[in-house]
Amino acid sequence: MPSRVCSCGTAIERANGSGWRLSEPRCTFASLSSRTSEPMPGEVNPEVALTRFYGNKVDRLFAVELLREAIEVANKINPSTWSVTLTPSYIRLNTGRVEVFALHPDQVHFVCDRRRLPAGMQPDDAEDTYESIPGSTYIDLTLAETCEAIERIRGAWHSAIESGAMSARTAVYRRYHSQPLLAHLQRLYPNLPTPKWEAAVKPQLNEGAFSRLADRFLERVTDFGDFTDRSGGYWTEERAYKLELGTICRETLTATLFEGADDDDGAADIVSATSKALTTRLPSTQAAQNLAGWRYHDFLRHLAKPAKKTFAKAFRDLLHGDEPSPARVQAYTKRTWPLMQKAQGGNPYAQTRMFPTLFLMAMYPRTDVAVRTDLFQRASRELLGRPILESKPLDAEQYESVLELCAAVWDNLDRRGWLTTDMIDVHSFLWVATRDRDTD
Repeated sequence: MPSRVCSCGTAIERANGSGWRLSEPRCTFASLSSRTSEPMPGEVNPEVALTRFYGNKVDRLFAVELLREAIEVANKINPSTWSVTLTPSYIRLNTGRVEVFALHPDQVHFVCDRRRLPAGMQPDDAEDTYESIPGSTYIDLTLAETCEAIERIRGAWHSAIESGAMSARTAVYRRYHSQPLLAHLQRLYPNLPTPKWEAAVKPQLNEGAFSRLADRFLERVTDFGDFTDRSGGYWTEERAYKLELGTICRETLTATLFEGADDDDGAADIVSATSKALTTRLPSTQAAQNLAGWRYHDFLRHLAKPAKKTFAKAFRDLLHGDEPSPARVQAYTKRTWPLMQKAQGGNPYAQTRMFPTLFLMAMYPRTDVAVRTDLFQRASRELLGRPILESKPLDAEQYESVLELCAAVWDNLDRRGWLTTDMIDVHSFLWVATRDRDTD
């Protein structure tokens, strides 16, 4: 087929099943910084996004071909663990627990197996970028640089994709999947696969145990209609105040507040605002929230100036980062665990679970849930026959397991016609149905 010319000034041609290949390796490493990375208003349209990322049509075809190649590699290894994400600022392929490829307006992001990179391209740092991909590192290249480098990094890139595809049993980031993006790609490549999520292993709930929990819930909330009730016991005792907490968190812990995370005064303001969100009186109860007692956030009072900055930056990335929430939780825990140990002593595992996820549920109730240790240990023992949390700080894998359990509970509630709205309903159902009557 005839060659095409990429923006790097090099002729490229279609290779047999392996993307675009240089006919002459003479890239100039031209900058792509002139292309806009401003967010697009409204819903993200794949075609519009790609055009904004890459104004040159051949550039666009080259970038999309790389994405197609990565999808094919992931699907071949495990069709049930990959998904694609589309935002105004990037397009990403997720496999298992990690992103392995991303397109940005100014660069292409590759996750690679550093052990398979050629000499001169291996990083000095031997630490793995992702724990679930041994030997993982990343390489960020302009599109022009990618034209030259792709043949040298392809093996290392494919190896990382394959490892990522085997790093989880399910498509961990399925909830962030963009079907419009996949549909656009499939119009360009009619044979491009669709992920087979139904082939993934889902948690199998004990149906008898679930029925007993449902009966117990109805015994304790005697006027329950469904989760859309706006009066009665469920609304007043479980849902209304949690929605109010969410409003406070969204209004208080804004992205603007976190712009000051890198300086002492700004970090102090963030710590103060975080504490205030948990202690402000709620309109419906005229009391502070009771989901997390003072022991869960008392460590905030003991943070010195450097520790406040560490917390502020970690909390910013938790609440407003681009990664899916399990990855954000793990990153937050890794950065704040030493602070919590120093402030509270011992191993405050419960705090690593409840504190970050409470804020995630408050701000993003459709996708995240507050992980209270006793609640999820009781629920998982009843529904799965085993405890779901380990004796260690909360990490991505444990949080993914909690979210999978909640998704299965959500499905079962919907089959009963209870009109589940979000994770607040799932959390409230489990709390009411599993707690002892004497539990506060």
